[in-house]
Amino acid sequence: MGRILNGILGGVSGKVSGVVGGNWKGINYIRSYAKPSNPQTDAQVTQRSKFSSALIFAKSLKGTIIPDYWANLFPNMSAFNAFMKRNIALISGTFKVNANNVIAEGTLEGTSTATCTYAPVSGEVSGLFSPEVFSNGLPTDSFDVVIFDTIRNYSHVFQNNGTRTQAFFTVMIPAELTEAETLVGFIVFHRLQDNSVICSNSQGFVLTLT
Repeated sequence: MGRILNGILGGVSGKVSGVVGGNWKGINYIRSYAKPSNPQTDAQVTQRSKFSSALIFAKSLKGTIIPDYWANLFPNMSAFNAFMKRNIALISGTFKVNANNVIAEGTLEGTSTATCTYAPVSGEVSGLFSPEVFSNGLPTDSFDVVIFDTIRNYSHVFQNNGTRTQAFFTVMIPAELTEAETLVGFIVFHRLQDNSVICSNSQGFVLTLT
């Protein structure tokens, strides 16, 4: 049952007759109540598929990457929802996470190239990236690497693996994942500036077998 708080001019919580009220980040809102429907148009099915894939991706990063890079990206929106909003728009084709998706967005200089190989016998992932800087990047910028397994819906997260100047990384994931095309990699550069973290747009890449 809905209830009206602080009189008729106060906030509304829950459903009252034909309206629904609530509070989001200190902002009171009220809207008309609409009975949920279950449309099955092609557009709705596509959107649900995108949402499902983005949700799986987001859940795999909610305790690490998302709070680090998405907390203040969109006003009046949680870090999780901001990540979802951006990545839903980037999923296409088979409705799976791919190299076009992102783990971070920011103003710091990223990298122009990134390649990655995976050795299924050992589980070693080796990546190369361009160390050159042309704008606001620094050789001392740190970087994070994420390897997302689209079959097991799991993100292998490796944070602060080194600095931009080293131009490579080596991380270990479970061995015998022999279908390299089911693995998607991401790299993001970051540093502390004026008591806050600034980051680059992440760079996605596909993995090849060695």
